Amino acid sequence: MKKLFFILLIISALFIPGAMAAGNFTNADTWLEGQENEIAYFSSQTDVYFDLTGEQKAVTLITIDDITPGRIDFTLTMGSDEIHTGYINYTRDLFTADFSIGLDGNTKDWSALDNFLAKAYISTYATNQDTNTDGILLYESWLTNLANLQNYVFSPDPYISNFPITKIEIHSENPIKTTVAYASIVYVKENIEEGTGSANYLTWVYKLIDFVSQAFGVIPTLLYAFYFIFISHFFEIIILYEIVIASYTAYHSRDIISFLKKFSKANINFLDFWMGFVDTMIGIFAKIIQALKFW
Repeated sequence: MKKLFFILLIISALFIPGAMAAGNFTNADTWLEGQENEIAYFSSQTDVYFDLTGEQKAVTLITIDDITPGRIDFTLTMGSDEIHTGYINYTRDLFTADFSIGLDGNTKDWSALDNFLAKAYISTYATNQDTNTDGILLYESWLTNLANLQNYVFSPDPYISNFPITKIEIHSENPIKTTVAYASIVYVKENIEEGTGSANYLTWVYKLIDFVSQAFGVIPTLLYAFYFIFISHFFEIIILYEIVIASYTAYHSRDIISFLKKFSKANINFLDFWMGFVDTMIGIFAKIIQALKFW
């Protein structure tokens, strides 16, 4: 009787959640059934290797299930070649199961009464709403509430919307089932930005850096065009224009008076064009300089 009471006491204690800080996350809504997603299935395999490098595609969601007691190690490679490493460790005895998960040195251990269930875990892009930090989230998929998450590990990565996952490597001691959803890298980036709900200033910085890099590609071209037209060949262009316009107006004029009127009007229009062109060039340079000063 005492043994039975002791066993029931242990079981009831396992059902009572301990005092722990729950996670408050939002994640990119990357469902496996999403219209843009393609699916790669790996059934009853101990080793999974999935590489999208150079294909203009990226991973949206990773699900691991059919897990039996043992250890699983995995590596996630981002588009920037940054690597996230993690593990899932599962042991069990007669009454309880012990779990340990880790991601980039962050770990979580707990015990539960689900030793007879095939556990499932999801790795996805998420934002910690308490710290407004983007990153990779590894968590249980059964009956989870992302706003009150208990069993999880989170690794901050401010560049996830710019450099999502492009390669996955998994090694398991026992056969597992892995499902990988993936899509075009443009879709994945947009999905992360919209789905995580973060106010990540680094995304804005990245876009500004991209603008500046493009501007530095445009500036030499504009400078060369300006030099070619206004310094190197300005008089040749003026002379060529006058010859062409004089020939054209002479051909379409009935007398000298008509010729002078048309020739004069053509030169006025030409002067207006040059003034507008110069004003446009100056405006472009001014906007580029203003943007670079702001940066």
